[in-house]
Amino acid sequence: GPPTLTSRVDFLIERGGKRRLRITTADFAKEIAEARLLDAIRRLKQEVSITCIDVIQAKASLALAKDNLRTYEELVKTNSLRVEAGAISPLELMRTQVAMLQFRGNVSRAELTLSASKTRLQNLLGRNVLSDEFDVNGNLTIPLSSETIDFPSLQEIARSSRPDLQALETTQARSDAELKLQLAEAKIDYTLGAGYIRQQGVNGQS
Repeated sequence: GPPTLTSRVDFLIERGGKRRLRITTADFAKEIAEARLLDAIRRLKQEVSITCIDVIQAKASLALAKDNLRTYEELVKTNSLRVEAGAISPLELMRTQVAMLQFRGNVSRAELTLSASKTRLQNLLGRNVLSDEFDVNGNLTIPLSSETIDFPSLQEIARSSRPDLQALETTQARSDAELKLQLAEAKIDYTLGAGYIRQQGVNGQS
């Protein structure tokens, strides 16, 4: 047939605000992803803080266990001399020796607890190579304050600093937007178009 040149332009008219609802839904999805990232960071900081406290507490427990062990070791030495002098019975010496062995076990358990806490903290900090010299400085002393605690204000601050709660609220809003989008999808769209046809030097338009 004769050569033909055809050109056509179509324009889609969406009804029901579909485009706006799609953008809104995408924005909500972005906000949810950001909130979940912030919540993951918050949880990591919380775990690091708690583990630091565990390390400090384990160090204090180990120091106390060692002090108790030294006390009973001195008591065993003293009771040994008293047994030789006939001041006490050997049974009393045996009791202090058993107690000393128990405190040695407490020291061993405290050392294991401290080592486990340090290992967990280093893993949370992303250290691939663990160090035996790793340590945490500080104490569990809390300074006393004369200020009155405003619990409603603290609760409000806690809620505002919880990205997971914000993510839940945004998820609900996204669900509502998705429902509106589904209802809008049921509405029929219109397409306007214009075409141009050229054949054998004769111009025609449809």
